[in-house]
Amino acid sequence: MTKYAISKEGAEALENLSNKLEQNVNIVSVLSTALGLKVRKINGPNNSLGIYYEEIESLVAQNLKVIQNNNDNLVRIRKKIHKQAEMIVELVHDWEGEYVIGRNNRQSNWKQTAYYLIYDSPNETNKFLLQSQGNAYPDYQDTCGLCACANILRLAGLDISEKEVIDYASKTKMIIYIKTWFGTFKWKSFICGKHGATGGESIRKILEHYGIDSEFVNIDSEEDNCLQQIAHYVEDGKGVILPVNSNTLWYGKPNDDNPDHVVVVTSMMKTYEGAILGFYICDTGRGEGTRFCSADEIRASLTKHPMNVTTKPIREGNR
Repeated sequence: MTKYAISKEGAEALENLSNKLEQNVNIVSVLSTALGLKVRKINGPNNSLGIYYEEIESLVAQNLKVIQNNNDNLVRIRKKIHKQAEMIVELVHDWEGEYVIGRNNRQSNWKQTAYYLIYDSPNETNKFLLQSQGNAYPDYQDTCGLCACANILRLAGLDISEKEVIDYASKTKMIIYIKTWFGTFKWKSFICGKHGATGGESIRKILEHYGIDSEFVNIDSEEDNCLQQIAHYVEDGKGVILPVNSNTLWYGKPNDDNPDHVVVVTSMMKTYEGAILGFYICDTGRGEGTRFCSADEIRASLTKHPMNVTTKPIREGNR
């Protein structure tokens, strides 16, 4: 195979252009979310917009649609830049002065931009993760937990497929303890349900089977503390699986504390002062792989159920 190389300056120029587009995408996402929230707050019981609310809400919706279209265009442009760069750049790893596009200097796991810091390289990491669920077997569509396990294992360097996790979980039984008024009973059950559904203990068992220890961590009830808590584990390089309410996360509907979905937190964004702007999550239920969610979106979709966190760091730069 012919090997090509471009100058360090050329690679940096492509990287910088890509990062600027990524900044625009994230800023637009945060601003569009904030705009919708502000309008809803203005229409509160003590400060109603009255008959003008629907008209204002319609105008805001139209603006958000335009913003989203611009956002989508930026994402497509960014993907094209990366694709073109990958086609012409193949650097020899042992070559002196090596410069690899999309890789961070592992002395620091934070990527610096003009306005904020991003942990690791979420868009690069996304290439190695499962993007969507329900692709292994037609009858197994509720596999968000199983895919989350596979993605945690991939973050740890293991190439595990959705099919492999399903094959193990659907044929292996575990002991569960059921508490009732009459006492605690021991019961044997398959690790996943007949359509692939899992709970926190199932996720822990699957990760343990593949050599990754994890634990349940209760999510802090304080709004700001819960974000700091998640950020702490992500920055430590640990694997984090969040139980969320899908209707709230996907559609902004009220949260009924039903943890009907899980996502893997792969990265985070914060200001230079340390304020958390949001998190990158791999959400196989949406079929879009990794995407950015604002701090408000994550906070609103959390439930009172504990998250699964690996006991040791699994990310390359933290091991």
